[in-house]
Amino acid sequence: MADSDKPNNELLDLKQLKSIKVALWTLVTAFVILPVVAGIGTVLVIGFIETVDPSEYHDPPVSNSDDWNPDDEPNQPEGE
Repeated sequence: MADSDKPNNELLDLKQLKSIKVALWTLVTAFVILPVVAGIGTVLVIGFIETVDPSEYHDPPVSNSDDWNPDDEPNQPEGE
């Protein structure tokens, strides 16, 4: 009967170990698994965009024409 007043240290240790295990898996999920999934998703989206119409998202090719005139540029601010 004297033993029933003492807390069960083994049970407390197991509960504490389980809590530590849950905390570690939470950290692993938050700092390792989620960023990897986000990175893969980003790469897939960028790849999909590139395969749809790659010319739409790139600069136009530079012309090597001799008749190029800087006054023909559409992006010139007015007044210059």
